[in-house]
Amino acid sequence: MGRKLWKAVLLISIAVAVVYLLPVLFAVWALVYSWVQLHVFNQQPQVYNFETKTYTKASDATLDAQRFSNLQSIRASLEQYKSKSGRYPLGLSYLTPISSNIPLVIRDPATNIEYGYTVSSDGQSYVLSATMSNGSTFQVKN
Repeated sequence: MGRKLWKAVLLISIAVAVVYLLPVLFAVWALVYSWVQLHVFNQQPQVYNFETKTYTKASDATLDAQRFSNLQSIRASLEQYKSKSGRYPLGLSYLTPISSNIPLVIRDPATNIEYGYTVSSDGQSYVLSATMSNGSTFQVKN
């Protein structure tokens, strides 16, 4: 009976170690691979875009994520402005951050050009847009 118990304990211990160590080993492998790509082969890491089914540079993916985050913050500020004023502002420069901890960024992180913003004549609807790294336009409409 004692031997079977020890075998079971050993197998369970191995299984637990594998479950916890595999993600750590994968993360270390990914970091080493990225470092080798960048420093040995002088290549930017690539990120797979499931929408376009293409690989893009990690820096492009990071910029696009920042653009998306900026547009969401602007959208929240637009809604706050409308709840106070009854209409959307004429331009993005009229907005203030929702929180003092989070700055409101109204310019593209790569080009420093203000995001596209068009408000209807009655001030009740808008279109907010950004040009992504692949050249496509991402729009937020209310």
